[in-house]
Amino acid sequence: MKIKKILSVLLMLLMVLSLFGCSMTSETEEKESPAASAEDSEKSEEAVVASENSKKSGDASAVNNSKATTEANESSSETKRDSFSLKASPDKYTQYVDKYIGLNAASVGYTSLGGDRLIKVGAGYLEITFVTEDGSYVGPAEEDNLKNYVVCAQSIEPNTEVKLAFEVNSEGKEYDNLVDFQSYEKIDLLVKPVGAEDPQVELTRINPSPDKYTYYIQNYVGKNLYSFGYESLGGEYRDSYGDGSLLINLSSEDGSYIAITDESVLKQYVVVDQNIAPNTELKLTYMTNSDGEEYSNLVDTQSYDSITLTVRSITGEPVISTKETASPEESENAESESSESDGTESDSAESGSSESDSGYEAIYNDYAAQLEEKAQELIEEYKAESAGLELDAKAELVNKKVEVLAELSNTGVEEMAKYMLSHGDSEGYTTWSGKLYDVYMEQAQLIMDEYINNLF
Repeated sequence: MKIKKILSVLLMLLMVLSLFGCSMTSETEEKESPAASAEDSEKSEEAVVASENSKKSGDASAVNNSKATTEANESSSETKRDSFSLKASPDKYTQYVDKYIGLNAASVGYTSLGGDRLIKVGAGYLEITFVTEDGSYVGPAEEDNLKNYVVCAQSIEPNTEVKLAFEVNSEGKEYDNLVDFQSYEKIDLLVKPVGAEDPQVELTRINPSPDKYTYYIQNYVGKNLYSFGYESLGGEYRDSYGDGSLLINLSSEDGSYIAITDESVLKQYVVVDQNIAPNTELKLTYMTNSDGEEYSNLVDTQSYDSITLTVRSITGEPVISTKETASPEESENAESESSESDGTESDSAESGSSESDSGYEAIYNDYAAQLEEKAQELIEEYKAESAGLELDAKAELVNKKVEVLAELSNTGVEEMAKYMLSHGDSEGYTTWSGKLYDVYMEQAQLIMDEYINNLF
């Protein structure tokens, strides 16, 4: 009887648990029914986003409401990026390219003081070139305009390895943040207006550089003429390849003259042909000193010195420069007035100089403050780490602290050098980099004083 009673009780318990389980299952299914599966969820979210983007593209106010546009696009990108996992970097020499497809263009990278759009990869950077289906220009520094675009393709696949090599000091010790070489320096991102169909454009992947002596010619076809390259101090249009650069010769299909100093003209052209195929090997050699040792960044020879790009007007109409050209009489009068001014600068020159100075000054102010703050931090580190050390060990320690400060100073000077290349003001570079060097010397001396004052 006891056994039957126990069995009866167990049976009742099983029935209750079964009913309770069904109830729980039903509740769980009700809770999970909006997201029955990851695949259905993705399809559902994409359908909703597509509908939202379609509504936004038909609504003229959506163009003006850039914040709403950005948020809508970022929500659609979440589904596309859910399954992607970026590889972890094993060391400072190896980094990996992230996935940018589905992101709003304004949320990718940042605009440097030199006006380039950069993506940080460890201690290095990838320079972005935005590519459009019709070759129109998308300014990397125009944040509000970037918010109207979404990335739909990238020239370097996600999780592609980027190798970095670092500069060394006179003793052969590596700097932590001064990159000497990167296997990839640039990345092309194909963008489209938010809500538009994906463009039928294929980006060309450029081979990675195995070392600083070997690079590969970029693909220029399909790119807006103003989206790459720079005007050198010598007044030439060039594009950088490691420590070297290629002179860019321009040939328009209709024979029109292209003024490289007029950005409004350059923005109206798209490249349709190049006389050196993409991924052609470009070899560099470096100058050497009297002891036969290579200079780290002075290029001696290149296997190619120039490239000719054929360009076409985006609109199909002749492009006329908006910059006014002075007549011979006006030029002569201007020269006469200049000679009578006893060496005083013209208003326009002062304005240009002021603009350039403000750019250098911004870099200077930033890094001068960083140097002062870092010096105090290094002094405190030295105090704590030098306690109980012998004199030789203290000397080695203080040198390491000063080297850290030197690295930071060099980074600031490097930023100024980039600014000089894009703005062409070598005099401003010399002035402001010299000022930053003075700050470094002052702060380095404070660290050395701590060492000298506590020798014994």
